[in-house]
Amino acid sequence: MKKLLALFFCFFYLGAVQEGFGTVYYVSPTGTNADGLSWATAYTSPAAALAGAPVAGDEVWVQQGTYVSATTLSWKTGI
Repeated sequence: MKKLLALFFCFFYLGAVQEGFGTVYYVSPTGTNADGLSWATAYTSPAAALAGAPVAGDEVWVQQGTYVSATTLSWKTGI
């Protein structure tokens, strides 16, 4: 019974810890502008990533390159 309880606690704890991590959004000049959740489906501009509604705790990873934007980038607190 103690082993079962310990196993349950481990799964519960790991699930709770995983919930605390934010989403990583990727930006690449060669991305597909699909969902930004991987380098293959990366947004093609930082502005597009920020418009993808990231929330506090999320990260925006921008691949080295040149990005031209007609808009001012507005970063939300905690990103």
